[in-house]
Amino acid sequence: MSALPVLDQPQIQEPTEELMRDMLTIVTVFAGRLYGQRAKGLRTRVQSALKECEQTPEGSHGTGQADHQTAP
Repeated sequence: MSALPVLDQPQIQEPTEELMRDMLTIVTVFAGRLYGQRAKGLRTRVQSALKECEQTPEGSHGTGQADHQTAP
């Protein structure tokens, strides 16, 4: 059997430093999940708006207001 050399020796940390690092990792993971869910919701709304725009007749501007001419 051959031995595997350890390149990076484990760092000895104070318990408070280790706790802070763990807490920061937890907050980072949950923030990423939260922003991922928000981005997914936004993507869904944008896609549905694009589909709706594609289905509207070409003469319509999609503003919901009647076309009008301004007086000179």
